[in-house]
Order: sequence, then C-alpha cells, then structure tokens
Amino acid sequence: MIAAAREVREWAAGLIAEYENAVTSAPKSVPAEISAHVTALQGRLAQADSQLRFGTDLVGQVTQGQATPQLHEEAENSLWDALQTFFLLNQAVALPAVLRASQSHTTVTRQGMPRKTYRDQRIRSNDLWRVAFSSARSELRGGKFGTDEMEEMCEKMGGILSAGAQQYLDEVEAAVARGDAYIVAAMANCPFDPLYKARRPLDLAGSHVPANHEFHWDFHRGHLESSPRFGRAPSWQECEE
Repeated sequence: MIAAAREVREWAAGLIAEYENAVTSAPKSVPAEISAHVTALQGRLAQADSQLRFGTDLVGQVTQGQATPQLHEEAENSLWDALQTFFLLNQAVALPAVLRASQSHTTVTRQGMPRKTYRDQRIRSNDLWRVAFSSARSELRGGKFGTDEMEEMCEKMGGILSAGAQQYLDEVEAAVARGDAYIVAAMANCPFDPLYKARRPLDLAGSHVPANHEFHWDFHRGHLESSPRFGRAPSWQECEE
C-alpha cells in the first residue's frame, strides 16, 4: 500500500506542479479563484503527505516488533486516507468542483457529529517521532543524539501527550489543508516539530495566532507559542531546559 500511495502521490504532485507553473507563467493576471484553487491543492497535498509519513512511520514500528492491533489499524487508516486524497487530487487539478465537494462533505460530516473529545494519552519516546518534521526523522531517528533527546523529552512530559497537544496537531493539520497555514522550518530542539506560519488569523487549541505570525506547540511547557518570527539555528540542538 505504501508503494501505491507513493506512486499516486507523484502523479498528483506532478500535475499540481505543472498547473502551478502554468498559472505563474500566464501572461495576464489570473482570477483569484484560480490562485485559491492552487493554494487549496497544495494544502491538501501537504495534508496527504503528512498522513503518508505518519502511516509509514507506524508500519516501521510494526516491522520492528512493536505491533499491536491498534497500531495496525492506525497505520492502515492513515495510509488509506493518504491514498484516497492523492487520488482525489489527481482529479481535482482539472475539476475544482471535486475538491470543493470533498471539503463540503467533510464539513457537514463533522458538524453532524459530536465534537471530538481529547484525553491525555500515554506515550513512549518513540511515539514522539510522529510529531517531528520529516527531515528530523530522516536525519536523527535511530541515532544516539535523536534517541537520547526523545527519551529526555518524553521523561519531561511525564510520558503523556496532553489533550491540548492532540487538539493542536489535529487543528493545525486542518489549517494546512485549508491553505490557512504552511510549514516554514523545523524547530531545532526536541521533538524537532514543524514551525508554521499563519496566512490569516487562526484559533488553535484555545490560543489565537495573528496573521503572518510563526507558531508551533511548545512541548516543554504544554502550550502554543507564536511570534512574528522565531530565531533560526544552523543545526539540530540539545534541549537546554
């Protein structure tokens, strides 16, 4: 399933790139609806990429002997969601109505269901790689530095992923899918999570983020942190707290 998802993803990404290049090189200014469509496509692609990475990471845990029925189900659901979104994007490049219909359906379904209830969840240090940026996972996972940092972080968190953190992760993923936010960098400190920038004012996990501000979830202190611009570091760093 992973191989199929990756192949369909490459088709979708290629079509979106061609469409974006055509819009960018157009001799005349394009309608706002077309620009919005490009942004929506990019947001849904980012969302599906996140689902694919998450599912792939879970499969890796299964193959390392950490299999549980819940882990199997989470991996399969994440990969199916990614695959379905990639298929959708292949159609939506030429048919914007397909994307709008999907978004509308999702909204109605959520409104018709009780609001999701979040509860503190027990985790192990290896689970924190789910929230790490992709480059951190590829460069640090499995190494001594990355392993030590994640173990230290998990200990500081008391082995608990808070309800607020879970809500933030869900809501920021939805914001990216809508095109309301995008990733600009990765935090240099553990758990090396993505740093986002808001295109418009956002309310995430009970906190407000002004437009054009950068933000991330502070796993040390357990709350969302935002700033006009965070400082940058040349490489991954040890936690100083």
